[in-house]
Amino acid sequence: MKKLIFLIILFPLTAFIQEKELPKLSVEQYEILNKLFPKEASFTLLRYTSFPLHLDYFLTKEHFEMDGGFCRLTNDPFEKSDLWDHLDSEDFEYIKDNISLLGEAYELEQGKLIYPNVQLVDLYLNNHIHLISAPIIKGRFSIIHHVHSFIEKIIFFEKDENGDWDILCEVYIKLDLVDFGH
Repeated sequence: MKKLIFLIILFPLTAFIQEKELPKLSVEQYEILNKLFPKEASFTLLRYTSFPLHLDYFLTKEHFEMDGGFCRLTNDPFEKSDLWDHLDSEDFEYIKDNISLLGEAYELEQGKLIYPNVQLVDLYLNNHIHLISAPIIKGRFSIIHHVHSFIEKIIFFEKDENGDWDILCEVYIKLDLVDFGH
């Protein structure tokens, strides 16, 4: 009987110890995530952040030039082909050089998101669920990888002089598997 009680107590304790606790996002990372969608938007979001290891392949001047259009549409817009020049700083180079080291998984906390109509789910079951990375921040730049409904993009954020984060640019990923890695 004592052995049975011991096993009953030990099993949940062992499972608890083996379950790895994911790191927490910082206040600043939540500030950026809370700028990603309109506040009143209704959407489903995967509870766990994800980060593709191939992302650094798309952080090049050549890729920015492939995605036509403009950045920062609200004030002082510029062409996406000029994004590389805008980002050419030590902070962006740090992000680019260390992207694979910074992309660990985090668990999103419902109470720290400002969206009243967001549903967090544990499994990525269909393409209507938004999948995002944790914001990677260095200095005045941050990037997020975002996937939704077969659309994959890198979203660049920039901190303004007041310390507020705003979307700087969205660059869509067009993956050509024949050309990948060349």
